[in-house]
Amino acid sequence: MAQGQPLDSQVLDTEKVTSELETSDAPEDADLRILGYLEDAELKSIAWGLVDGGFADDELLDVLDDAADVLGDTRSAEEIRQQLESRVLISKITSSAGSSWRTRMAETVRLLARLRQLFPPHMANQSWRTAATLVSDYRFVARHRLFP
Repeated sequence: MAQGQPLDSQVLDTEKVTSELETSDAPEDADLRILGYLEDAELKSIAWGLVDGGFADDELLDVLDDAADVLGDTRSAEEIRQQLESRVLISKITSSAGSSWRTRMAETVRLLARLRQLFPPHMANQSWRTAATLVSDYRFVARHRLFP
């Protein structure tokens, strides 16, 4: 807190920044709104414990088209995808099942849910795959972003 400023003015300044962000038309702000739309779509699976899913290429573009329509974004789905990828808000994940797109939220939850507890016997011959998981169960709660 700055010296000489009353606490009330600090709160008013924070509210002003938040309201400016909500009404801003900057592409960065639109990207965050679209990211929220993608995270809402992924949340349905994550809430049920299905953390290994993601969007196929065509599916991602369809969801981005829908998000752009709902949010009034005039960019094409491909432009939005490139912008989100350049900002590392989404990433393409390649696995044995193929490649898919995930938001950073979904990938973080997947990594945390799949953590393994390693002891020296697990270090040989890929036996770490049989090690106990560190997270036996989780509950995921998502809330809208707030910017101070």
